[in-house]
Amino acid sequence: MIIRLIFVAGVFATVLNPNLFGQFSLETEFAYLNDDNLDNNYEQTADRIAMASLGLAYDFETSRSNTQIFYVGGLNYYSKYSDRTFHSHSFGIDYSQILNKKETSTINANASYLIRINRQAYNFFDNSIVSMNASLKHYFIKNFWGQAGYSFQLVHYTNLPEFNYNEHMVKLNFSTYLPSKTTFIFLTSFGAKLYSSTNDSINTKKTNAKPIVTQWLGSLRIGQSVFENTGISIMAQYQTNLKKESRYLASINASFSDDELFDDHYGYEGLMLQGMLTQALPFDSRLRFSFSSQEKKYSNLPAYNLQGVQIAHNRLDRRNVLTIQLQKEFDLFTLQLMYEHIKNSSNDPFYDYKNNAFTIGLTIPF
Repeated sequence: MIIRLIFVAGVFATVLNPNLFGQFSLETEFAYLNDDNLDNNYEQTADRIAMASLGLAYDFETSRSNTQIFYVGGLNYYSKYSDRTFHSHSFGIDYSQILNKKETSTINANASYLIRINRQAYNFFDNSIVSMNASLKHYFIKNFWGQAGYSFQLVHYTNLPEFNYNEHMVKLNFSTYLPSKTTFIFLTSFGAKLYSSTNDSINTKKTNAKPIVTQWLGSLRIGQSVFENTGISIMAQYQTNLKKESRYLASINASFSDDELFDDHYGYEGLMLQGMLTQALPFDSRLRFSFSSQEKKYSNLPAYNLQGVQIAHNRLDRRNVLTIQLQKEFDLFTLQLMYEHIKNSSNDPFYDYKNNAFTIGLTIPF
């Protein structure tokens, strides 16, 4: 198996001190990943990637609210294909506020700005994203709560203006916990992606020059505690495109199946089933197995053979993913191991592939 080296983007784990009004935190993450299919297609391209990240945050806390200002910077360095190297920077603010005396209602809001910069050969990935969202969570009774939220994204591609868009999404989430140690979580969302450009002149597969793409998604997850240290969960999720239009970048020299330019998550529909087993182990360790199977019916993306001849009006995929994760907490850091196997079956032979990846990660808070 070809080896990939990754320093995974940092995630904050802020510890609040009730005796201080403000507190500074810093965290880094490192990981080592072996992957035998870099682009997730039949070409089986492999590489070694190094990513380094640093997260900084400052929290202002009161008895009923918390405000966090943060920065996350990361560098992804590709060993074999160094032209793919890029770095990213994200700035933002998170705010949470308890609204009533019974502490049954909480409002959360955040805003962030992210920029990604690639080397010249892959600068079509260069983009900036402005994100804002707000949600209200309310406990109706002790073991039953609901949450409603709205999110907005403004995505700008520096060198691909035809793909610039703004996205609006509303979400509704309900969860309940039963005395039998059973949890039910229901989520539904509606999203709309509005492209800002009227020009579709580059290599795209399209239906209209300025599409508006809409999607509905619904999911139900059931979790059950089996023994004291063992839990299982199953999930069913379905997504459908209400207005079946989308854009895809088509290029002989750049076809990546897991990037939005090449595999828009608004561009397909279908059912996904997932099962998960989590086992707590001695010495502050945790083992998790998960398996998912997803049907992907592409709305307006045809299937082609390897010679570029169209062989079907719509591409159809079945994506199966097996993941095994082991996590161990130490006094000064957290160690994570992960293996992932992907089998994607498609009527487009370019996207009929297998992928195996192994990751070892290290998280260090300061």
